[in-house]
Amino acid sequence: MDDPEFILLTNAIQEATDTTGRGLPADYFPFLKYIPTSATRKVIRLAQSFQGVVEKHLSDHRETYSPGIYLLASDESLSV
Repeated sequence: MDDPEFILLTNAIQEATDTTGRGLPADYFPFLKYIPTSATRKVIRLAQSFQGVVEKHLSDHRETYSPGIYLLASDESLSV
């Protein structure tokens, strides 16, 4: 895929999985959830980038939403 958003999302998911695959330190030592670790900051940063992409798509959807027009109907009108 050449879509930069898709690449961003897949990289973010892979990085988050690599970071949290064996759990975060706070999973084993609950008092650490109050101390920001580098792994916690990394997961938060990845979640924010993921959320940014989702919010952009929701915003685009809200701007182009037409009540009563469904995706299938709009796809059929484009193929004519």
